[in-house]
Amino acid sequence: MSNLDFLNDAAADFKAPPTLERGQYRFVITGYDGGVMSNEKQSPYVDVTAKAMEVLSGDVDASKLNNYRTIKHRFWMSEKARYMASAFFSDILGLDVMDGKEKKSYSRLFEEAVGRRFVGTVKVTKTTRGEDRAEIERVSPDE
Repeated sequence: MSNLDFLNDAAADFKAPPTLERGQYRFVITGYDGGVMSNEKQSPYVDVTAKAMEVLSGDVDASKLNNYRTIKHRFWMSEKARYMASAFFSDILGLDVMDGKEKKSYSRLFEEAVGRRFVGTVKVTKTTRGEDRAEIERVSPDE
């Protein structure tokens, strides 16, 4: 069996997992994409990828959480906006932005964030193609 056997599968048989529904969830950070530039203003950003682990409020069947796709939470990393990532690390995730007397880099803090939990409120909007798009609109510490 070749690793490329999937190429014989019918593409129409596979659908994207559903988008998270409106509600409040406990998330765990599973990764991040760093150093990406937007096409519009050439502003740097980092997307933190998170997986919903628990439904805190909303009409989602908790037993089906694994069926939903992960969600990305974007941090603009221009000099004027970086403070929001710093606040997320310290105030929401409880990470120390200092290592003794040394200041931690954003690269190190994004690495340390993987595996950390937070509470997020999800809103759902429509894309220009009419598809549902879930966004985390508010975050708070996982206490």
